[in-house]
Amino acid sequence: MKLFLDLGAHEGQSLIAFLNWKRDSAREYDIYSFEANIEALTNLWNTRSKLIAYGLKINIIPCLVGCQGMLASFDGWQLSEFGKDQYEKRRLCPVFDISFWLSTIIEKYSEIVVKMDIEGAEYFLIPQMASFGILDKIDELFVEIHGPKRGFSRADTQRLINLVYRYGVTPCVWEAQSGRSKYDLNSLRAVIIPDQIASDKSIAFYDHYYELKAL
Repeated sequence: MKLFLDLGAHEGQSLIAFLNWKRDSAREYDIYSFEANIEALTNLWNTRSKLIAYGLKINIIPCLVGCQGMLASFDGWQLSEFGKDQYEKRRLCPVFDISFWLSTIIEKYSEIVVKMDIEGAEYFLIPQMASFGILDKIDELFVEIHGPKRGFSRADTQRLINLVYRYGVTPCVWEAQSGRSKYDLNSLRAVIIPDQIASDKSIAFYDHYYELKAL
């Protein structure tokens, strides 16, 4: 059995990209799409309805993902910056502890693909996956790293990507703004920009198109 985790599914663009990438073999995967934005859920369900006609096994989980004990501020459609501000305008929501859940089922899967676009929670979730012994079980990791948009520094990002490489995983770029994922495994391997050559301007640009390499 194989697994595709779609963390931050939005309206299902990643599901379409996954089908385009895997083609007929996409039917071999259990697919779990997590999305808490209620304004996106109708279109996500519509996307699912179209894709199950191709034999895809898609489960939609309408909740936030993160770590045990994490709370996210959410007003029903928009995430706040995790732990940063504007909590008074939004309600606090518990977060699904995906690392614990995954640790209970991971042994039955021969391949695991993860797409992660979770608004800054990647800085907490990826280290927790490492501590649960599941990060090195991931075969393909596609991640949008939010950096300054969510209050994380260049050093925070450097540590995060170094951790991923240390566990034998090579992250790939996930670009959300165009509504397309980029599964070119030859040209879009992530490489880290060393601090000494990365300006603040370039880091801002690389919120979506970034080159990251381990130091």
